[in-house]
Amino acid sequence: MNSLLPDLKIKNPAPLPVRIVIFGDSISAYRDNLNVASLQLSERLKSEGIPFVFINSGVRGNTTEMGRARFQQDVLNHSPDVVIMAFGTNDAAVDVYLGKSEPRVTLERYSENLAFFLSELAKRNIQAILYSSPPVLPTEQPSKCTIRLDEYLACQRQLATDYSCFYVDVHKAFCDKAGGDRVKLLQDLYLPDGMHPNESGQTVIAEAIWQLWQEQPGILNSRAQEPAAELL
Repeated sequence: MNSLLPDLKIKNPAPLPVRIVIFGDSISAYRDNLNVASLQLSERLKSEGIPFVFINSGVRGNTTEMGRARFQQDVLNHSPDVVIMAFGTNDAAVDVYLGKSEPRVTLERYSENLAFFLSELAKRNIQAILYSSPPVLPTEQPSKCTIRLDEYLACQRQLATDYSCFYVDVHKAFCDKAGGDRVKLLQDLYLPDGMHPNESGQTVIAEAIWQLWQEQPGILNSRAQEPAAELL
């Protein structure tokens, strides 16, 4: 008996685009005409033919406390597959010019906030990548603030281990690039303030993240396992 239904052919499905959010402070945020790491990574993904959606949710001046207040709107609401997080410099800053003697966000609270982000992402099977804050070399004299970064870097590394997420040591990459030479670090990788990476510094960040993606291709292939079949 002949079927009244037409033959259906399944077109080879295209992989769904991987959805990436970068979430952090001014190190990751857009900055005027600077070719920041998220833009450089987008170009690399495009050149490799990897389908993607890349959302930059970096905000200048943000701490983890501020990030926590916008986490739902600026991260989870985008339904990401991968979240790259970059917080620490502002949290560890001590505003000595205001008479402060403690960091803007205590180390304990910083740890709680990062743990909150990581646990919420893990609940949703979203891949988290932490990258460390680059060195801070303020050039203002006297400096408006001091940055107690070492303890916060150690906290990042520990939480990456505790939550089994990927960790990109951008801080070390900067130091390696300059060979430990502070003057070279300032001249080659930073804007004049000594706190924010210039385009070459942003390239160091992008390259470090790209290297991780090359070593762990499953990070970007997560959506490729869920293609939507198309009927012809």
